[in-house]
Parts: sequence; structure tokens; C-alpha cells
Amino acid sequence: MSKPWRSRLLVAAVSLFLLGGMASLTLLNLSKPRILIVHSLSRESAWVESVEGGVRSALSTNRMPLSVSYDYLNLDILTDGADRATLESSVRRRIDAADPHVLIVVDDESSDLIGRHYTGKPGLSLIYTGLIDDPTRYGYAPNSGVMGMREALPLKALTQLLDQTFEGRGLKLAVLGADTLTGRAEMRQVLAHAWAPHQLVASEVVPHFEAWKAFVQGPAREVDVLIVLSMDTLALNAQTTQSVAEKLATVWTENESIPLVIGVRQSYVRLGGGLAVSSPPSEFGHAAMAMALHRLQHPAAVPSTDVKSSTSFDISVRSSVLKRRSVRLPDLYREAARGAGYLYP
Repeated sequence: MSKPWRSRLLVAAVSLFLLGGMASLTLLNLSKPRILIVHSLSRESAWVESVEGGVRSALSTNRMPLSVSYDYLNLDILTDGADRATLESSVRRRIDAADPHVLIVVDDESSDLIGRHYTGKPGLSLIYTGLIDDPTRYGYAPNSGVMGMREALPLKALTQLLDQTFEGRGLKLAVLGADTLTGRAEMRQVLAHAWAPHQLVASEVVPHFEAWKAFVQGPAREVDVLIVLSMDTLALNAQTTQSVAEKLATVWTENESIPLVIGVRQSYVRLGGGLAVSSPPSEFGHAAMAMALHRLQHPAAVPSTDVKSSTSFDISVRSSVLKRRSVRLPDLYREAARGAGYLYP
């Protein structure tokens, strides 16, 4: 055989080998179980970052070949006039194209816009996490096979912090939230909580930042403590659907509020606030991925639809803000914040 022919045969053999390898790799990727996680917020959100940290933690000990991907509704960074129905349809088309074996939806907005449409879909396990409201509001009936973890705001821990910081003195409280799915669900938990010996004297969910300011400068001036709920999708004003920057809302609230302000999100302190008692979002990511892995490892098992709830909480402290307000926390809380990495100067 001539040398040119040998070269051609060698090239052909190598090409066939590469094509075969690529085909095998494609088949391997297609055969991997696929997990898709949908967030209501953007990649830039501290909440999303922490949830995904919990996901990675759960995956760190996994040995099963998997394909894990993410999608984002970006509700915190939508431009003015953005059409949520179009956004929902776009995300659902991407989910249908990905055809996941497990779909994880994070928080109430994702369940409302996305999760409810995939309940009972054959061949798909649906898992929710970080959900504030009753799962049945989103079509997650007890017999639907949908699993998940709810977020219970750590209001008992917050009450204990008030008791110990103010030595049992009864305080007047106000609570302020955004008029969103998450904000309304958070407020329902707040209103159902037993605050004694403290008294909840004012509460409101507002549609935009201008109304937020009016509450802080109005009813909240007459109380001892203002509790602020999630604000990451609070509209800037009545003329726009665009969200106010969370840092702007945080700094304004802290600077303009007369009473002590306590947030229910760690981001309140990270962005300039003084004190927060919050659920750890990493726990919701870890729990959801653990449930997903269990479903994939035991596909024939009947899924447990028992609603799980988080009982953990984080303390976040910005020392300079509390000093300016002449508030001294018991050392236990400061050290808890330090240990978690949430003690700021």
C-alpha cells in the first residue's frame, strides 16, 4: 500500500474514532438524570447565591452522574414595562426543551409562575423550597407527589432576642413589607405569631418604595421596633414596575427610621442595616438537592409529601449602626453573628 493511502486510512480511522467518542459522550450526557433549578430572582441576588451554595454542598458527596442547570426569572432586575407573562412563557419553553427529570422551584414567585404548571407531569419530580405560603395555594395538593421545604420566618427567635435585649420590657412593634406574593405570605406569618409581651400596633404591605417611605415616616415613628420584611422586588414607585435597588431601600430605611429596625433577611445588614434575624437560604438549597438525589436514587419509592420546615436562623449585626442607636445586644448574639461571618463593623 502506498504511503498516501496509508495516511488517508489513518486520517479516516482517527475521524471515525473521534466521531464515535463524540456520539458516546452525547449519549452519556443524554442518559444522565437532569435536574433544573428555577429561581425567581437573578444571579446577582445574595439569596440566590446562598441557595446555590447549599445546592453545591449537597452535591459535594454525590457520586451519581448528573446534569444540574439553573434558570432565573430575574424579577428583582426587570426593566420598566417588562411583561411577566412573556417572561413566564420563555422560561417554561426552556424547561420543556431541557426536559428535566427533577424540577426544583425556589420560593413563592417561582411556584406561582412556574411550579404550578408542572404538578402531575408524568416522568417529572417537582420539588419546591424556600416557600413562605401554604403549598396548596400553588396547586401542591397533599396527594400530588410534590415535595418540598417551607420557610418559617424565625419570629420566635426574634421575640426572644427582643426579650433578652430589652430585659422583658413590652415593646410597641410595627411591621412593613412589600405587596408581593412573598411579602403578603411573610405578613400572614407575622400576624399569626404570638408577640406577647410585645404589642404589634401597625402593619402594612405596600406597593412601592414611596409608600414604604410614608410608612417609615408615619406609623413607624410611634413604635420601639420596626420589623422589615423582604424588599428585593419592591417597585420603585407607582409609575413603574421596576424594583427599587435593595441597597438604596436598606440604607434609606436605616437612616430615616426612628425606632430600631430589624430585618428578616441577612441582606438587610449586608447592605447597610444594623440587625437581622433570618432563615439561612443555604439550608433550602441543600434540602431541595438532597430530596432530588433521593428521588433519583429511589425512583420507585412513593414520594413523601410531608411538608418540611426550617427551624434554623442566623443573626446578622452591624456594630456601628447598633452603637449609634445605643442598642447593646447580649454577647451571645454578637458571637453567633461573628461565628457565622455576619458581624460587620
